[in-house]
Amino acid sequence: MRSLLFSIASLILFTSSCCAQEQVPYILHTTPYDNINGSFVYPRDWPSNFSIGSQINITWTTQFPSVHLYYYQNRKIAEIVNIGKALVQPWCLWEVQTTVKNLTDPWVFRIVNAKGTLYDRTNLGFTSAGFYIDRDTNPAPSSSFTQSETTAPTRLNRPSYLPSRTPCPRSRAT
Repeated sequence: MRSLLFSIASLILFTSSCCAQEQVPYILHTTPYDNINGSFVYPRDWPSNFSIGSQINITWTTQFPSVHLYYYQNRKIAEIVNIGKALVQPWCLWEVQTTVKNLTDPWVFRIVNAKGTLYDRTNLGFTSAGFYIDRDTNPAPSSSFTQSETTAPTRLNRPSYLPSRTPCPRSRAT
């Protein structure tokens, strides 16, 4: 019995040491992951760069009646942050924020069915193209601005058919 326990312990130790050296594959989301459940309208372009404190209008299309909107840094799904719970409108005005110190890896937004099963929320849904968050104190113009060499950035007018935007709820770690 003792030798059996020693063999099992050795096998576990060997397996854990082998697996500890492997890293989760790096997935570079240069395009959104669109599927029958929905797709991101913005952000869609790679690479996008958003400064902490700036506001971006995250938009999507979906068949889900309501969604949970998350963001996480590549390979760090365990550190996912909830931006909005049970959102019914297909947009979210989000103030860019993070407590992560290392911002070298890109981030992605993920949407899941708020009314789905645990399996649905874990395995189904869709993601945006990757983006970077930076601590620049002078944020670069986002897609809601245009800039030419001779003029200062000019805000584009929001189409009149869109409802007025209200901010998403404050981010909370989940």
